Amino acid sequence: MNHHQQTPFPYQCFRFFTCQGRCTACLLLIALLALAAPHAGCGVAEQTEDFVHMPPADFYKALVGQNGGLLDIRTPQEFAMGKIPGAALILDNQHPGFADRVSALDRSAPYFIYCRTGNRTSQAMRVFQNLGFAKVIGLSGGIENWARHGYPVTK
Repeated sequence: MNHHQQTPFPYQCFRFFTCQGRCTACLLLIALLALAAPHAGCGVAEQTEDFVHMPPADFYKALVGQNGGLLDIRTPQEFAMGKIPGAALILDNQHPGFADRVSALDRSAPYFIYCRTGNRTSQAMRVFQNLGFAKVIGLSGGIENWARHGYPVTK
């Protein structure tokens, strides 16, 4: 059977994609890799009911409706450029002392965290989760997305 023919699975191919991704086996592999790649070894917190990312509207509603800490996990320079009102700067999650600062917080309290675009929030949520925190909500898209949706930012 020709390597490049469309055939029902199972079919052995994976010959370094000489078929240019046209055979069934290669298409299946490409699809599986595309689904798995965003989660592979990235250190992102597992999404659960207590560790979740929210878009700005939901984040705002949850923040107003709960008594929790609002934490900015950007650099001091980014924080000085503008913050969500009421936010406290904890430390950039890339800072070596970040985990120590987080571990000093009350683990039973809910926390709302954000960064500039959402990437550091995902990484920081993993730290909170590993340290045994009860509830952490991350802002999807960070403060840039927050401001883009018209929510307040102060200096």
